[in-house]
Amino acid sequence: MSDGAASFRVSRAAARRYLAERHFLRPPRSLPSGKGSVLALVARLGSLQFDPVDLAGRNHEIVCGS
Repeated sequence: MSDGAASFRVSRAAARRYLAERHFLRPPRSLPSGKGSVLALVARLGSLQFDPVDLAGRNHEIVCGS
């Protein structure tokens, strides 16, 4: 039984490329440093987790730095 939704296949490589581009990880360092880039990141992702635990670094700094 069909619900009317179309289905299609996506290769693993295509899915990987999409997710890397969506999260500003492709190309590397695709955003310059600065407040505007942080705002663009939050606008695209919709949120940014703030984690006050400082082990390897704060989560929001690791995400923005990557």
